[in-house]
Amino acid sequence: DKLHLVKQKLDQGIMAWCNINQKAAIVENVHTDTRYLDCRENTLSELVVPIFQEKRLIGFFNLESDKPANYNTDDLTLVEVFASQVARAVEHSMLMAEKQERRRVEAEVKVARRIQRNLLPDNDLDLQDVVAAGCNITSEEIGGDYFDHFIIDENNLGLVIADVSGKGIPASLIMAGFRTGLRLLVQHRYQLTEIMSCLNNHFERVTKAE
Repeated sequence: DKLHLVKQKLDQGIMAWCNINQKAAIVENVHTDTRYLDCRENTLSELVVPIFQEKRLIGFFNLESDKPANYNTDDLTLVEVFASQVARAVEHSMLMAEKQERRRVEAEVKVARRIQRNLLPDNDLDLQDVVAAGCNITSEEIGGDYFDHFIIDENNLGLVIADVSGKGIPASLIMAGFRTGLRLLVQHRYQLTEIMSCLNNHFERVTKAE
């Protein structure tokens, strides 16, 4: 009948006191202790040990007994050892989760890098009187540097060199969007000023000033 009170123990009762004071508590008789939150009628004595991981509360060991004065300092020491083991296990689990997340992000960045490389020319532009070649070496795995060359028609050649402000994934996303927009607009045979104006207006709408 009092199960709903258990959910309130983190901010009420002896657990709340242990959390605020960051130390354990031994209560010989809960009925004479004003901190006790009556969740179980048969409880007479209680031992509460908070579990901290880098000074952050992550849980409790909460032992309740039907006998008065059932817990002593030896019990407290034993439970504190258990609490430290739990804290280390939780920390290890968190580190493993962070490591797996880093691996996932690194794998995604490698895929993004491969996609970005595919957006750049994969061969030199070899004309009768000129050869255009380029190389992109980013300071990070991916970035906002972009170059391109392509044939517009039999009389016109497109050469592009662009640099997005910033580094990393945000810059690479803008770079990909710029490349796509540029290629689409060029297919419609717009003048260079019209292409730049159109791209400028588009990116002004979809990005922030910085």
